[in-house]
Amino acid sequence: MRQISVPVLARLVWLAGPRQHAQRRAYAAARWIARIDARVRGPRHPGRIAIEAIVMNDLICQFCMFDHTFPLTTQIVGGPLRDAVCDRPRGALIATVHTKLALAAHGAICVDGKRPLFVGFGDGDLRRWSWGAADLVERIAPDAPGLFGRIGEALAAGRIVIAFVDYAHSGKERTVISPNLFAWAQSRGIPIRPMLSTLTRNGTIRIELGTALPGAQHGPTRHADAFVDFVTQRWPRSYTVCRARTARQPGAMIKPRTV
Repeated sequence: MRQISVPVLARLVWLAGPRQHAQRRAYAAARWIARIDARVRGPRHPGRIAIEAIVMNDLICQFCMFDHTFPLTTQIVGGPLRDAVCDRPRGALIATVHTKLALAAHGAICVDGKRPLFVGFGDGDLRRWSWGAADLVERIAPDAPGLFGRIGEALAAGRIVIAFVDYAHSGKERTVISPNLFAWAQSRGIPIRPMLSTLTRNGTIRIELGTALPGAQHGPTRHADAFVDFVTQRWPRSYTVCRARTARQPGAMIKPRTV
């Protein structure tokens, strides 16, 4: 995929038919590239992000630059959407991991006219991340000053906050889960719901919302472990839960202190 110009491929796929079928065509292109990759490199490890998801991410990001209101086909699983909004008007706190597809929640989830606020993911032109909605995606960097205070303000305003809690550890082939968000939420009695976005066999982006993680009687590491259980039951990827920062301290970050 990296040897093909993504903007050129995206433009070709975009112009090949009606805008309402752009995602379907993107999935067809992603499957074609995945088959070529499998022949060249062999089968992909089940725990790695699927080539189809990587290509879909790249193409949809380009589609957003052409027209970020193009129809996005998603499926929300896990009960009615309002069941995922805890203690409204307090908003909802959702934890997820990088699957290249989580930003579909921006276009798929809208409660009382408010779209999710994301904590994490890449930099760059925010238009390319605004999947399926005219509103620009809103994000907070995971190491932003006063991060948890800003999350608390968003929840108090009735916002849905989706935080990426997984981090690649430099020099090691593993991904770590930070319990810092879980510790902060537990200290304030805020429930966290897990979310995982995956790709179905017909190109629909499946957004699964889980039930609230264990209550206040369990520590933040147990919360993180329960989150990992939710993810790995649906995606066989290896994660390590690391040591938390002192989340009660002002300016504590979601990123882990050490592994």
